[in-house]
Amino acid sequence: MSTKNPKGLALILALSFCAAAAQGAFSQTYTFGNFVPSSPSGTYDWDGTTQIPITGYVNYSSTKTRFCFWAFVPDTGSRFFSYNGNTIPYSIHKFISSTVGNELWAWTHTPRPTTDNVLSVTFYGSATNVPLYFIVIPQPGYLKPAGTYTSTITVYYYSATLTGTTISSANQRATKAVTVSLSNPAICDLALVAPSEGFSIGATTKSLPFGDITNATNPSLQAKAIVRSNATSWSLFAQSANAGVLKTGTQTIPYTFSYNGSVKTLTTSPQLMETGNWAATGNTGFAERLMTITLGETFVPPGTYTDTITFTMTYNG
Repeated sequence: MSTKNPKGLALILALSFCAAAAQGAFSQTYTFGNFVPSSPSGTYDWDGTTQIPITGYVNYSSTKTRFCFWAFVPDTGSRFFSYNGNTIPYSIHKFISSTVGNELWAWTHTPRPTTDNVLSVTFYGSATNVPLYFIVIPQPGYLKPAGTYTSTITVYYYSATLTGTTISSANQRATKAVTVSLSNPAICDLALVAPSEGFSIGATTKSLPFGDITNATNPSLQAKAIVRSNATSWSLFAQSANAGVLKTGTQTIPYTFSYNGSVKTLTTSPQLMETGNWAATGNTGFAERLMTITLGETFVPPGTYTDTITFTMTYNG
């Protein structure tokens, strides 16, 4: 009986080699586009209609979704146009659909801003020249010397995390500065009002009716001239249509005209009342002058007696 040897069993080992490449980091770039206009400017109106709208553009390059925002320096309370040591404060606001919105803050503002007080956008991939709208508003009522006032506004570009309206983990990515100029022209304004009234830009005529003066003895009425100016030198003149008398036909009633406590002679030509010379500062710049008209002899034929006094204010430089 013969015995057979068992067949040899072949052992096959299969080795699998896998090479895992490290995943590349997201490449992200944050840049500004142009600002329009490139040199924003406005003309200052003391009564508060000056607005300087600006459109800025933002770029983002990545496949990653990212929340980004803009904040502005200097912060609120420290924003001033300046010229020769003089300043005019301003504020910066959102300007969406031609509507002035919330004031825009710096990221260092206390408390930290939410989306209410920054310009923000969420990018779902790359985007180029996305517009963000804001507006610069000079505060009215500052009577400063004439000149061109400027301010440099720095826009800080951040990426961040957004939860609701709360911003966290802000990382500064880029900055851009834009210079805004404000032309403050030399202005001379004159208002004619009652003694108890204040300045009003439209108060350029004033009537002083004496009424029935049959039994009156040297009656008088008063008005007030208010000068508002940022000119370093101005002059105020007055002239009378009837050379200093009330008149009806050929009949006249003489009167005395007093300006700021001094009797002035009126003729049909402009007569100098006063020359002012100061550089207005802060919220000042008003000169109030009381005027008194006192009638002379009123024993005259009946009739309606009138005169017109015309005031002219000039800017001397």
